[in-house]
Amino acid sequence: MITRNYTFLVVFLSLVLTACFNNGGGGGGGGGGGPVNLWTWISGSNLVEESGVYNDADPANNVPGARQGAITWTDANGNFWLFGGKGYDSGSVVAGWLNDLWLWDGTNWTWVSGSDTINQSGVYNDADPA
Repeated sequence: MITRNYTFLVVFLSLVLTACFNNGGGGGGGGGGGPVNLWTWISGSNLVEESGVYNDADPANNVPGARQGAITWTDANGNFWLFGGKGYDSGSVVAGWLNDLWLWDGTNWTWVSGSDTINQSGVYNDADPA
């Protein structure tokens, strides 16, 4: 089915669009020029429904799984953040709700927090109130 948005496509397009708009590639705010028309493979699998790799001994191997409906943003330092969505965890063969937070620093993915399995509730305060 062609109804899925995949993490790496979202990340890739977000990074490319950010680079285009920040470097005068159109976007209406000074700098002129049109679209850059330069596409570069940055990171991730080219397979659909790919599971994530969480907390690998080699940090360069860590990547979020394919997903749709995730929340993304870029912080003031240019880091790209990815949270949740519906997709694939560290070993699932079916999609489920993700509750994981990832950071892309321009070179590597870092699993920051959250569960590495689908359909897990968030933990908002794990301190004993007593």
